Amino acid sequence: MHNAIDAAILILESLTTEIPIWPRKLESSRPELQRGLELIKEGQQPSIAFGPALPPQRGLTAGESEKYQDAVRLSHSNPAEAIAQAEQLPDGKRTTALLQVARSISGYDPERAAAVIAEVQRDNKAMNEGTSSDLISAQAFVAAGQNNQRALHDALRQGFASANHILSEKQGTGGNYFSIPALTPLVHLGMEDDPDFTIPFVEGLLPSRLKAELLLDAAAALSTSRPPHIGTQPQQTAAKPNP
Repeated sequence: MHNAIDAAILILESLTTEIPIWPRKLESSRPELQRGLELIKEGQQPSIAFGPALPPQRGLTAGESEKYQDAVRLSHSNPAEAIAQAEQLPDGKRTTALLQVARSISGYDPERAAAVIAEVQRDNKAMNEGTSSDLISAQAFVAAGQNNQRALHDALRQGFASANHILSEKQGTGGNYFSIPALTPLVHLGMEDDPDFTIPFVEGLLPSRLKAELLLDAAAALSTSRPPHIGTQPQQTAAKPNP
């Protein structure tokens, strides 16, 4: 699930299978939950998670797509095997998979993620702008994993500038929809760690389907991030009575 509310609905529905009231309503009101509801009806307990969506992958064979998904899945528990799976993919797809693995493992092993990014840089001396944007996005996640706010802000600045340049070029071609896969996780991260810098970027985009999707992603990031501790006062300990 990319939406915390949808994930919560499926969790609650899986706990109330003896009262099959929700499925009929949800099938019509939230079609994106269809697959999860089918699993629940069949008596299976789905694995549910939410967060920034994975970049869509095009041009992969069935076997390559399976390796990509395996790499992403394993990155949450076995980074070495995830990297091994990603390295079996051909050329550009290998780069995309490795950068996605780097994003996934950056939260708990940012040093290994940084090493993966360095490997990608060594193997791709001349990058197109899309790959460069993807790499910057992965670097931002590593900076967040290392709690390096300066590096994170710099990566966000570079990533948004790169996205603006890509969009300005593509908008000149007259197309109606442009996709920058690495931008979605970057915006999600920016909303969690630096919303004051990220919101003006998203709001400054020209009206488009991409902007609408990024606004929804930004809202989802806010709904799942920890609320700031505003106006809280340190607790005072009661003075001990004099003996």
